[in-house]
Amino acid sequence: MIIRVPNKEDLSGYLKEDYPYQYVHLRNFDKYSLELLFTKIFKLKILEFKDAGFVAITQLLKYKLPIKGYRFVILKLGSLLKRVSEKNYRNFLKIMFEPVEINCVLVKNE
Repeated sequence: MIIRVPNKEDLSGYLKEDYPYQYVHLRNFDKYSLELLFTKIFKLKILEFKDAGFVAITQLLKYKLPIKGYRFVILKLGSLLKRVSEKNYRNFLKIMFEPVEINCVLVKNE
């Protein structure tokens, strides 16, 4: 089985009165919750986890420092790197930000 789920999605938007859809995500996922769900409850074996979709969104910053202007500086640094080197920019995103989604490959335990 191959699954793809959002990682640490901000669910607060679903609470707005004018949100247009009836059905929404009820929870966030991360590697640990997926591992618990699939190995302990469904008794599956995880073959691979793969992070995907790295973007420069302040809510997904890995390192949250209480320094005024920190988030602004990180975003500006990222935009500067993007203009200079796409490869370095992608590496920067993986170092500084959580992935948008997690892909997981599972099999039945024998």
